[in-house]
Amino acid sequence: METYDETMEYTRQAKRDFAAVGRAWFFYFAVSIAVAFLASFLAGIFGGTWLESDWGLYMVGLVIPYLFAFPVFFLLIRRKVAPGTFSPEKKKLPFRSLLKWFCIAQFLMVLGNLLGLFWSTVIEMLTGAETTTTIDLVSTSDMFPVITMVVLLAPIVEELVFRKYVIDRMYPYGEKTAIFLSATVFAVMHGNLNQVFYAFFLGCAQGYLYCKTRDVRYTICIHMMVNFVGSVLPLFAQNFSDMAMVVVVIIDFVIGIAGLVFLLTDFARNQLWLEEGEIVLPEHKRISITWLNKPFMIFTWIYLIGAFVSNYILPIVMK
Repeated sequence: METYDETMEYTRQAKRDFAAVGRAWFFYFAVSIAVAFLASFLAGIFGGTWLESDWGLYMVGLVIPYLFAFPVFFLLIRRKVAPGTFSPEKKKLPFRSLLKWFCIAQFLMVLGNLLGLFWSTVIEMLTGAETTTTIDLVSTSDMFPVITMVVLLAPIVEELVFRKYVIDRMYPYGEKTAIFLSATVFAVMHGNLNQVFYAFFLGCAQGYLYCKTRDVRYTICIHMMVNFVGSVLPLFAQNFSDMAMVVVVIIDFVIGIAGLVFLLTDFARNQLWLEEGEIVLPEHKRISITWLNKPFMIFTWIYLIGAFVSNYILPIVMK
């Protein structure tokens, strides 16, 4: 294990590495927004009513930005490899453990949703702006586009971007740093302040699982299962009755309670731990290197301000 000193080359390298991750995320965001606006503009001219369909909205909002933004992100981040190595050895996860981590993820989702609901209520009381939940976003969609885009496509891209490539590059600085960094940006980039809490909690759980297994297929699978329970089940239930929605809520909480039990059990048995990095950042420089580098700060504040304005200011102005 090596320790950074201000005079060492490794300190400058660390700054370059974390700044590179910030730039990669910034351009991923910028390209996504630019391509989405361009696609919306062109679809409005040539697409007729296609843009108003569920497929059109998902293509413009997800698929087309992914096709352009993801390659840019990959090219930017793959050229900036931190010192040290991330073990390519994958560890097999038994099926029962996969289900356990799904339950834990579902518990964190329920907890995050409750915190998000509280946050939304406070904001609505202060501003008078109505907020939108995840269920609201899919409640008017057809089933097949939701399954294709939200359950299948989005988890693959998001787990590659926010888990595999970022954690692989940041792992030499320690699991805590890599997990917390990826989870924070995962939460911020949801672009909806209602989703910040559960996205951060889910990002921490997924990051931890990826660090321990080195296999992104497990996190993709759990992400798909979580999105299915959070989007497809409510959409399916609302076509029947209010009682069906109650059943879905009960299922969510039952799975969540099981996840809480699993999480507490693992804590009690000391089965959760974080590995130190091969490279230890100096205590007095750690925050400035990881969180206060210019690309990361610019990306974070632009995204947070944009999300706040679009979710809480514009609805009031446009009333």
